[in-house]
Amino acid sequence: MNLQVCVPYEPCPFKCAMCIANGRKRFNDLYTSNREQYLEALRKAVESGRYDTYVLTGDTAPTLNSHWMKDVLEVLQNENTALQ
Repeated sequence: MNLQVCVPYEPCPFKCAMCIANGRKRFNDLYTSNREQYLEALRKAVESGRYDTYVLTGDTAPTLNSHWMKDVLEVLQNENTALQ
């Protein structure tokens, strides 16, 4: 089973007309409001062992939020190292 980890919305500088993020409702952003709580929830999900694949996705390109990307990849890498 996979876990989809969604990037917090970040305005895209390209403003493509066909982008799914144009005019979409924005949801509460736990990562920005409480980074530690967000990362702890992610750690618990990863450590549960229920997931074997992780998909980094969202209404905007995950690479637009480099701080989030670094934090999420660190959690995933640490868990992968712990399993080996």
